[in-house]
Amino acid sequence: MEGSTRLVVYEKSHLYREGLCLLLRREKDFEVVVDTADIPCAISYVLQDQIDLCLASVDLLHSNWDQYNFFISELGLKTKVLILSNSPREDLILQAMHAGTKGYLFWDIASDDLVRAIREISAGGTWFQARGTDGQFWRGDGQPPLMTNFSQNLTAQEVRVLEMVRQGFRNKEVGARLNISEKTVKCHVHKIFKKLNITKRIQIMN
Repeated sequence: MEGSTRLVVYEKSHLYREGLCLLLRREKDFEVVVDTADIPCAISYVLQDQIDLCLASVDLLHSNWDQYNFFISELGLKTKVLILSNSPREDLILQAMHAGTKGYLFWDIASDDLVRAIREISAGGTWFQARGTDGQFWRGDGQPPLMTNFSQNLTAQEVRVLEMVRQGFRNKEVGARLNISEKTVKCHVHKIFKKLNITKRIQIMN
């Protein structure tokens, strides 16, 4: 359909994938080009066709992020990616952001919000869901309101650095992963310490 948002839907469960497709096909401005439970198939369609967005529903509570990292990163080079997940973990949301996803929502999201997120991301925006008391959403540039207040005063890049430091990465490793210099990482760490009023890395380690 001319002018419609062309979608690829990835979900392992046939029943859940069918439900997602029924929901999306109700919208006149959405066209589900293909739905699949096969990662290579999803990548193949995105590479060979003009796809506006890939909706990837992934079980991150019972899977390792590394299983999906290549998949998400590969898709992100060719189209916009929106992740539906059952995990509210900050580190996974941040890794998804770093992999280039434009949105990260939870499986219990309301259908209307999912539709709105797809439209906004297709139009060039972002849409990340925060697991808070009010189930708030975060859109646009800057720092997402993640699940704790631990990092609420930090910039988006400082949050990424913080999460890697908390996981035990050294400044040189953080720089390599974020494609920034070790000196820049040290600068970020200094600002993080100052904002959080701490003096030692051990104070922010997981």
